[in-house]
Amino acid sequence: MRKKYLIKASLLSMPIIVILLCLTLSACGLAINLATVKQSQFKQLTQHIYISPDMNDQETQQIQKLIEQSKAKVIAKYGDYQATPHFIVTSNKIQSDQFQLGDVPATTYFLPWEADGYIVLGVTTRDVNIIAHEMVHAEVADRLGGYSKRSLIPVWFDEGVALQVDEREQYMNLAGVISTQAMQDVQMLHTPKQFWTQNKAQNIKHYQAAKQITMQILDKIDMPLFELLEKIKQGESFETLISVAFEK
Repeated sequence: MRKKYLIKASLLSMPIIVILLCLTLSACGLAINLATVKQSQFKQLTQHIYISPDMNDQETQQIQKLIEQSKAKVIAKYGDYQATPHFIVTSNKIQSDQFQLGDVPATTYFLPWEADGYIVLGVTTRDVNIIAHEMVHAEVADRLGGYSKRSLIPVWFDEGVALQVDEREQYMNLAGVISTQAMQDVQMLHTPKQFWTQNKAQNIKHYQAAKQITMQILDKIDMPLFELLEKIKQGESFETLISVAFEK
């Protein structure tokens, strides 16, 4: 009973947008699970880390170390890290299903009324590359102003900058492997629905092309990523800012 009461109390403190989401979106349960994680079964390890109650001390220490290493990896690439995402670390399928992970190792969610994102790690996700990848998504959102980021940059670029710190085998040594046509095609995929398909192999190709074209853009515009994002936040067009990368 007490747990139910805490959840209800949390819901009463949420903005009216929660009610609207519950009325209009199938993601209502997900939004509630994210927003009430502090009152859930997950143990609050630090201000921003929530872990499965099934995790032992060794696993807990491993997660903390991985998050620290992942943050260092992002800083090494981009020079800074100011986002403060919440981490939710699952240890079984039931917990993962609470956050609709499906068969992906991790994902980052954003709630319209919160500045900080939620990085949910799957049961077997104990990989610096994956965690760093998700942390870049949280940082990009933070730099652009949170939930609004989706309208300011296309999905392929958001994924492309996250993949710059992702050194999993399928995303390495892509020069000369990814065709010019593939890099042109991926730039047409502006929305999540366009970028992600039901075909896993095709999704990997999208990721590879996004990583390669984004790397080329960042090299050619001669502008740090965070400076680029600040200009976009201030109202400059993403397309205009990156157009220099395509000049002859």
